[in-house]
Amino acid sequence: MEVLYLVIGLIAGGGIVYLALDRQIKEREAEVIRLTRELAVATTNHKNLKEKLEEQKTDISNLQDRFRIEFKNLANEILEEKSKKFTEQNRSNLDQLLKPLGEKIRDFEKKVGDAYDKEAQQRFSLKEEVKRLAELNKKIAEDAENLTRALKGDSKSQGNWGEMILESILERSGLVKDREYIVQPSFQGEVSEGTP
Repeated sequence: MEVLYLVIGLIAGGGIVYLALDRQIKEREAEVIRLTRELAVATTNHKNLKEKLEEQKTDISNLQDRFRIEFKNLANEILEEKSKKFTEQNRSNLDQLLKPLGEKIRDFEKKVGDAYDKEAQQRFSLKEEVKRLAELNKKIAEDAENLTRALKGDSKSQGNWGEMILESILERSGLVKDREYIVQPSFQGEVSEGTP
């Protein structure tokens, strides 16, 4: 019987061990299932987090690009506005500087034009005066030649020359012949043809 007890003990011990092991196996299986579920949840969470992270990276990159473009546009607008103000201010300053200079240049041009016109008038007047003096010189030369002939020649020529000079002097004085003076009539055979 001892053997029977031993066998029963072994069977009972085996059953207890089996039950204990079965219970441990079921606990382990439950734990494996739980851990597998947790792993699946963690894997899913990890995958979701990884996708979210990629989305966030894409969003951040897009935001950076957008901010870069907006910053560039804003910088360009500010630069353009400042350039416009600077250009306007420079134009205003240049106008203030150049306006008096322009007026002085116009005044100078006017003075030069006036001086040129005046010089042209003076040259014309001088030309006319030279022409008149040349004619007068010619007349004086003729008168001198006539005087020389008259002084060398006979008394009739001297008288005629004197009458001519006197008449010339009276006309140059503004007197009109036969109104303010009369030439003396000359007679045939007498010394003079007409004496004033």
